[in-house]
Amino acid sequence: MTPTQLALFPPTGPTTATGFIYYGTDGNNIKIGYSASPRRRGGELKLTMLWSLPGTVEDEREHHRMWARHRIIGSEWFRPDPAILGWLDDRVLQGTIARAALRMLIFRRSNAA
Repeated sequence: MTPTQLALFPPTGPTTATGFIYYGTDGNNIKIGYSASPRRRGGELKLTMLWSLPGTVEDEREHHRMWARHRIIGSEWFRPDPAILGWLDDRVLQGTIARAALRMLIFRRSNAA
């Protein structure tokens, strides 16, 4: 599924969502994970949560496949590529801590190039 398709037709998974797919950052990279409680999980991993949506473990895998070319091998972490950053930029609410963290990732990415 492409990012555009995912935006138009979010995955519902084969069963009712029992948790959340989340995108979080440590300030350098992006973690895509699944948790029944993203806020608690973010605290455990010391992440700033960027965005979350209801989903299943299979939905999480779909998000991993969507961004596979940016994946840090052997992990659920992804490089902050402009494609991921732009996709998140369309979803993260203005005036939030998540928005500030995302803008910092975008700034770091643009200055690293």
